[in-house]
Amino acid sequence: MQGLSSLFVPLDEPSKELSQCLQDLRELAFEFDSSHFSKWTDSDLLRIDERLTVIMYKLTALKRSSPDFSVKSTLPMQECCRLSAFIFISVYLRERPRLAFVHMDLLKQMKPHLKEMKLYSFRRSQLKVVLWILFVGGTVALDTAAETWFVAEITNLLIFMRFQDWESIETALQEIVKSQRLIIHSKLVWQKVRRNLQSLGMQAPN
Repeated sequence: MQGLSSLFVPLDEPSKELSQCLQDLRELAFEFDSSHFSKWTDSDLLRIDERLTVIMYKLTALKRSSPDFSVKSTLPMQECCRLSAFIFISVYLRERPRLAFVHMDLLKQMKPHLKEMKLYSFRRSQLKVVLWILFVGGTVALDTAAETWFVAEITNLLIFMRFQDWESIETALQEIVKSQRLIIHSKLVWQKVRRNLQSLGMQAPN
């Protein structure tokens, strides 16, 4: 499978650092999915909390160190991915309430950057990152005023990528950060997106 460090253009240092943060999240999400919380010791909880704190520190530092990229269309995706990683950690690893004010604020920060993206200039692998970003945002936006916007954007992206079934979507999401917790909530978003696709006359099986 293509390394995460190759998902971003240009491959400068902040981009590599962001990719490493995603890789760290993949490892932690796998641990969450495969472990029984009742068997975790205080030492396990402390170790995981320390790793999450380090990742969040790195994500915060990326905001301060982002250079003036030569490929302007890439910068919005970098910022959206960074904000999505914060949401993923808070909701799916630290289990904070989905509708918490901080998550709504992160969505508000993310939307202008999403609108700046020039998807036609992205490789297929980059579009999968955008799909992950939109589904992370979409799961938090459920039952809020932002839900309609995220569902519409996911619908448009799936049409652009020629994805019309859940299996393709799940595979793409798992390539970025494999998390059963995210998948469970993403299926709820998919049901709304599926109705959009069907209203446009497209086949969209469960």
